[in-house]
Amino acid sequence: VRARERLAYDEAVARASAFSLARAARKARRAPIIKSDPKSEAQFIKALPYTPTGAQLRASDEIRRDLASGSPMRRLLQGDVGSGKTVVAIMSFLIAIEHGLQGAMMAPTEILAEQHYRNITALTGPLGIKTVLLTGSLKKKAKDLVLADIGSGAAQIMVG
Repeated sequence: VRARERLAYDEAVARASAFSLARAARKARRAPIIKSDPKSEAQFIKALPYTPTGAQLRASDEIRRDLASGSPMRRLLQGDVGSGKTVVAIMSFLIAIEHGLQGAMMAPTEILAEQHYRNITALTGPLGIKTVLLTGSLKKKAKDLVLADIGSGAAQIMVG
């Protein structure tokens, strides 16, 4: 019994040590400092057919702070279907795009990816942002065109 308790204790200490080392390694890594221009987000919000909720704006503010911190962002945005996660993602993409970067959104199914693609295109198209859809069912020629747009930087948002 005591040997089993000692083994459990040693395993717990080893696990805690490993997590602590991993956390310290993540904190030591640096990321580009990406500061946003509030004007572009305000322009996007003004173009929306509805007013973002307080929770959406808070989540966007937290992401903006993370991007400006110089540390890699580790964030999970969760919410019910229809709660506005896509709008928060778009606001994050806008910050990246301002700095010549690209954004990507992955969906678990092609149907959901196509739905996100249509929604994102409808909201960002008027701002002149190019969004592309990359799925496994694309024919080779279409896929090559999408990959070329991604590689050249012409595509600013990718949905797959």
